Amino acid sequence: MRVGINYAWKNYAWDFGAPPKKNSGSAWGARAAWRQTIDADLALFDSLGLFAVRWFLLGDGTMYGTGANKPHMVPPHGPGTGPQWRFDDPPALSSEFLDDFTALLDCCAAARIQLLPSLVDFHMAFPGLPVPGSDDIVKSGRADLFVDPHKRELFMSRVLAPLLDVSANYRDTIYAWEIINEPNLKKYWAGSLKDYVNQVLKPAYGVYHNAGETVIGAGISEDTNALQTLVNNNYLKYCDVANIHPYGYKLADQVKKLTERRKPGH
Repeated sequence: MRVGINYAWKNYAWDFGAPPKKNSGSAWGARAAWRQTIDADLALFDSLGLFAVRWFLLGDGTMYGTGANKPHMVPPHGPGTGPQWRFDDPPALSSEFLDDFTALLDCCAAARIQLLPSLVDFHMAFPGLPVPGSDDIVKSGRADLFVDPHKRELFMSRVLAPLLDVSANYRDTIYAWEIINEPNLKKYWAGSLKDYVNQVLKPAYGVYHNAGETVIGAGISEDTNALQTLVNNNYLKYCDVANIHPYGYKLADQVKKLTERRKPGH
């Protein structure tokens, strides 16, 4: 059995590209701060027999759309509705972002460790969260990328396509791509699991799979019933690897639950 590790991030949502800035003009921290320790970390993982690291790329979108491009709130549009967060024009990834992503792939290749990039986190679709003292930054507030077909198409062409152009040179280093995380948890994903398959997984799979990449479906948190719901809604049609996070279970218990799901009639 091969085992990887959830490295996740050094600075959530700004590990790649220019760091966020305060109103004073000073940065929140160093750009791509992971560069300071990544070689030693990957060497350690290799010595432990680990084969891959999972890493969040855009996270909640903190640095994907800033300043004039940041999400903004619009007033209620009818009775019984509340204010909504809009993300008007999904931008292209910066050259700095792509340079840092390439540097990480180079480090992984040198260490003989594969990379599992997780494109976006569920927090991307949360209500926007302005950051005091950093007026150009709004965390989350980017649900339009999933629910608006036109904006979703722009996101695919301006973000997924250039990432795939980079990863095409690292076929042996990219293990697979994960599209989003734990959509069965209502506090993280407001839509249904069917919405996840149709609005997120299916369009992303079309782009990645056509480029020859392996796609991992969203990691379901613990609940094998939720995994079955995904399967019932064509989840397996749009991913190469199913995914579950067995929090709170002993390995034997989780294997038993998954085995039950594989029996005829499930």
